[in-house]
Amino acid sequence: PDGFDFGNSPTYLSQEDLSGITMIQRTTAGTQGVVRSQNAEVLLASSFVIADATVKHIRKLGSEEITFVITGKNFGGGDEDLACAEYLEALMKDDRPDPKPFIQRVFASKDASHHFDPGVPGKA
Repeated sequence: PDGFDFGNSPTYLSQEDLSGITMIQRTTAGTQGVVRSQNAEVLLASSFVIADATVKHIRKLGSEEITFVITGKNFGGGDEDLACAEYLEALMKDDRPDPKPFIQRVFASKDASHHFDPGVPGKA
């Protein structure tokens, strides 16, 4: 948004001194995906970092149907969301997949490219 100098990357924000600042953060895709899912009985946000815990929680709930919301596709990206969803699906099927190919897709995705661009302000 106009006047906001940060992206939604925790890496960028971790390098800033935000002492005494109240900040509400939203993302163009992710937050709106949650809002569009307001009729879900249970709503979980997941990532590769918490994939095993997410699957364990879903199993504990005994869910018969799971819907993945791939939010970045509306903006010409989203392969990192799709890779995570496919990894979660494989875990749910007890396939015990190697996470490396899925994570490689994240690094190769359009949405990740600006994190590796030295011309992007705030890049570590």
